[in-house]
Amino acid sequence: MTGFALTAPKRTIFGRDCRATAAAEIAGIGPRVLLVRGRSVAWVGELAADLIRSGCCLQVVYSAGEPDLEGVRNAVAVARDHRAECIVSVGGGATLDLGKAVAGLCVSEGDVAEYLALPQSVWRNGSILARNNSGPARPYMARLSVFRRLI
Repeated sequence: MTGFALTAPKRTIFGRDCRATAAAEIAGIGPRVLLVRGRSVAWVGELAADLIRSGCCLQVVYSAGEPDLEGVRNAVAVARDHRAECIVSVGGGATLDLGKAVAGLCVSEGDVAEYLALPQSVWRNGSILARNNSGPARPYMARLSVFRRLI
């Protein structure tokens, strides 16, 4: 087996109602928090309010479907402008993908596309031009879950 490295969060908490202590845990990381959220989780508004009560300076980014290049660029810009010390994602898979991308890229300089391991020339309007063996090139939305930095 080829060796590999795994980068994981410093602390991961699981269990029923663990969200009750989430704001305090998050506030302990740093007061400048970016909350990446969808609209499907009923209690995320309560978490946002708890973060503010815990003294956090909160900025919110709403996820809408699978992240595309422009959406990631915008969210990364918000995180950089906010000087976020902590990225928190609450929602479905697409929301978590966006949060992972932002966490991995907001601390890096340059354009988001530079970190996709693809020539920037293949990007067109947030899509990648892909070729399958049986047909012509077709645009596919980039599922930026390739960023495997966990938050």
